[in-house]
Amino acid sequence: MEITIVGMGQMGRIYMTNLLNMGFEQDSIVAFDIDPEKVSAAREKFPGLVIEQDLNLLPVTEAAIVSSNSPSHARVIEELCARGTKHIFCEKPLGMSVEETDYIERAVSQVGGEVYTAFLINFSPAVAKVLETMVAEDLVLIEGQVTWGKNRFGDTRPSSGDTEDESVHGAELLRMFAAINRRIHRETVAGHVSYLDFVDQAAQDRAHELDPSFPLRVDSSTFATMAMETDAGPVYCSLQSSFLLGEQVRTVRILLADRTDPRLPKYAMRFDFDVKRGDETVDLLQVTDILAKKNLGEEAIPANKIRDQLQAFFAAIGGAEADSRLTPFWRARAAVRFTKSIQESHKNGGVPVPVMTEADLRLVA
Repeated sequence: MEITIVGMGQMGRIYMTNLLNMGFEQDSIVAFDIDPEKVSAAREKFPGLVIEQDLNLLPVTEAAIVSSNSPSHARVIEELCARGTKHIFCEKPLGMSVEETDYIERAVSQVGGEVYTAFLINFSPAVAKVLETMVAEDLVLIEGQVTWGKNRFGDTRPSSGDTEDESVHGAELLRMFAAINRRIHRETVAGHVSYLDFVDQAAQDRAHELDPSFPLRVDSSTFATMAMETDAGPVYCSLQSSFLLGEQVRTVRILLADRTDPRLPKYAMRFDFDVKRGDETVDLLQVTDILAKKNLGEEAIPANKIRDQLQAFFAAIGGAEADSRLTPFWRARAAVRFTKSIQESHKNGGVPVPVMTEADLRLVA
């Protein structure tokens, strides 16, 4: 299969490296970026690969990875589909509004393709283990808590803000767990965001100059509560994310119960993602038996989440049943609506705002 990578910043280069390590031939990958400096740096890092500043100079490929800046996603995907590319793997967020995500879905559908959105943490082997346990023991999520963030003060990479970049990770993970063994009927969120200074304004200004849709002022932290109504009872969650934490923290806590008795907690589980252990980066999973009041231990699990996510994408567009950890259109749409709903809630004093309603159920396969 031939593939185009759009956007040769940090993530584009990571995707390129992973594709080559997965066995893709150099002549099966082409790349594009509007930034001449990134094109030059990518050509130096990947000599022999075709990397251009003009998408129209590249051949049309069956699939594409979109890792350009967030506000450009809808425009880039429209252009790719118009050229004949069918299958899209897009960095989150899929679009900057629900209307953009719907537009993207129509564009991909018209060429008979599929679109999936990258949520890397979903492909932690710790997450896979818990999903398998939930299915095997018929468990459901009843509560969740997320603390997520890092210190990006003065980072020279431009940002679309914490609510767009960080808060959605934990929310998507909780939404994925909530959909196991039951159906979500409604989701609401209430929250606030802060606008503390953290970006390198020169980098932000330059990104805006290259692409005027890129924001000049962005939020730094998100504080939210999330409620999901399901056919097995309610799920209540709290989330905090920030670009101004003293260190990188990616912690998710969940409470699980038997689907037949969702008022009686069975397991408490804690994930700590991307933790440094010596020279290795691992994902930690700690499990507690609530009824027995017994810690069942902690596992440190090595992971290659980018490779596993790419393999799942290629398998899905190749005709295999889609891995449940892949983020399909309806969950990508919910993630976009989640961020917009938090921003709307903030503007209205923290009142709950719908994320998914009965009208959205048609999107849930």
